[in-house]
Amino acid sequence: MKKIILPLIIFGSLTACGGGSESSENIADNNGTTVPPTASTAVEYRVIDGYIEMADVCVIRENQSSCESIGETNSNGVISIPGDVTKGRLVATIIGGQSKDADIVGYVGHSYQMIAEISVDTPNVITPFTTLDVLDDEKSLDDIAADLNLPIDVINSDYIASQAAEQSHVHALARAITMHLKDD
Repeated sequence: MKKIILPLIIFGSLTACGGGSESSENIADNNGTTVPPTASTAVEYRVIDGYIEMADVCVIRENQSSCESIGETNSNGVISIPGDVTKGRLVATIIGGQSKDADIVGYVGHSYQMIAEISVDTPNVITPFTTLDVLDDEKSLDDIAADLNLPIDVINSDYIASQAAEQSHVHALARAITMHLKDD
């Protein structure tokens, strides 16, 4: 069944729509010097369709099954996760009538979830594209980018802030994909 998720979502999204932030494991200290994170350093992730405010975010630590709440995103869609969480998954629950999407006026109309893998070599974003990656065990983000004929660095980053020529297409596709996501 997972083999058909991406093609169905892509088909539905393309029909519906007609057609980078700094993502590094390093952070800047108070003096502006870039340093690698330590176990005590919080790491920021951004929840993006548009920037999503008041999304509930929880972490499923590696080899765990429960999702431990870590809080809500701020007005820029940012949440800090504990620095000791270097493997596992982040789950952002966007709640209809409560969460806000910077792309629209008011609140999000329907509830849905987005997911991202946590590792030291992934960008710090939770998007519809990271969700597709997690939901399809047989496709990587590179495969998804190739299927969509889009650059991996655009779909695997803060595509809203991107200056890439494909930015508006990627953003529209992400918005369309969220219409197919559920809250479970």
